[in-house]
Amino acid sequence: MRFVNDTIADLRTKSFDKRMAFVLDLLLPIIRKYIGRVTKLEYRADQIQSNLTAKSRMKHLNELTLINQDAIYLRSAIQENSDCFSDIKSISKDTNVSFDKTCNRKLHNIQLETNQASRMIGLISESVDQLSSTYDRLINNNLNDIMRFLTIWSLLLAVPPIVSGFYGMNMHLPLVTGSLSWVASLVLTGILMLALLIYLHNHHSV
Repeated sequence: MRFVNDTIADLRTKSFDKRMAFVLDLLLPIIRKYIGRVTKLEYRADQIQSNLTAKSRMKHLNELTLINQDAIYLRSAIQENSDCFSDIKSISKDTNVSFDKTCNRKLHNIQLETNQASRMIGLISESVDQLSSTYDRLINNNLNDIMRFLTIWSLLLAVPPIVSGFYGMNMHLPLVTGSLSWVASLVLTGILMLALLIYLHNHHSV
């Protein structure tokens, strides 16, 4: 704490350019921290994209949501920083205070780093949006496959009750008499189920 107080007291005795150069020297590492955070987000998004399959799990979608939230916060912060640095640059134009070459060079470097971070976060946001759309399509396709599977089995499993219901009635039906009549009903049920499955396969791409 004493070092900080001594540094501030020493800066008060120096010229405006020296103080501004000191502030800009502090800002540049901070901006580079933003680039580091953006790079980590890009790595996380690339990991999710590399694991993108038709059987992607919900945890990947949750991770994608977290990346999107972090990207929104970083984009807002980087935009605020960019506006702030633009205001700093306009000081020399709106007032009688002018920056020396060192301050202008440092401010230019900071703006370059900020613009780079802004472009990177923009690309990541687009990538996350595309990944989210892809995951939505995969989830919809998986849901359609599940519903198709359940529909097929519900139709197939409806055949045995129909056949057994007919043979349970008190009326004359073919193949009722004989010791192997139950085998005949099973064979008839299997034939009907197979015929239904073939029909669904040929007409509904099952």
